[in-house]
Amino acid sequence: MNYKYCLVLILLGILGLEACQKPTEGCMHPRSSNFNAEADKEVGCTYYQLQLSFLHALDNIGTPYTFSMPHLDSNNDSFKIEDFRLLLTNIHLQKSDGTEAHIIDKITIPLLSGEELSISDNFYIAQNAGNGANTTDIGGWVTLDTFATLNFTVGLADSRISDIDYALMRPLTHPLADTSESVYDNSNQQYYAGWANLTAVNYVDTLVVGWADTMNISLPYPVIALDAATIPVGIQLTYENLFDGVSFANDDQSTIITKLKNNLRNAFTSY
Repeated sequence: MNYKYCLVLILLGILGLEACQKPTEGCMHPRSSNFNAEADKEVGCTYYQLQLSFLHALDNIGTPYTFSMPHLDSNNDSFKIEDFRLLLTNIHLQKSDGTEAHIIDKITIPLLSGEELSISDNFYIAQNAGNGANTTDIGGWVTLDTFATLNFTVGLADSRISDIDYALMRPLTHPLADTSESVYDNSNQQYYAGWANLTAVNYVDTLVVGWADTMNISLPYPVIALDAATIPVGIQLTYENLFDGVSFANDDQSTIITKLKNNLRNAFTSY
């Protein structure tokens, strides 16, 4: 056999062997938006999202509410909401048979004990940004099915992260980070479930109220999770229902907090 011909065959064999050994990088999850059917090395999946639209509404017909709009309380005294925040966690969908589906995103939480906790990255601060409506991606979604209800917790669904180490928390923009936009109570070293800054009684008195008690909410929400699509969910908070029966002239701070907590369940609807 010709020497040069043999050398070419050997080189082709070596190149072919290298080509066989070199993995194809890409996302290997079939429910990702960048799925690569030829990939054999997992790199960088991007998932279709569970997308939350949160509407701050004045009334039950869904009139968008902004904090510049005055209210009348049960005593016909005028008040304004300067700021209002709710910490929503564990947002997920449930089938009619009770089977639950959750997002797949994870976050590592550093604890003061030195340990790290890997949990579902499912946190949202419901805060009125000014126009009444906010839309955000909660996390990656891969379960394809028909669902009946939307469930979430107001407050921390997982009590294990109460001793978070803020110095190590990343990213700093995360809802659990100790920032000015968070719902963390520095004085008591705990997370609020709900927090409000109110100017009441003809805009003279300022009242700041907050509570840490958690509440589980379940709302009817029939939706079909389809392949290659975001899964939209809508939550409306109606402020007329939330402040129903509150009197700033007659109620002390503790009574106002109790009424807000009692009204909270009826203030939520899905859309």
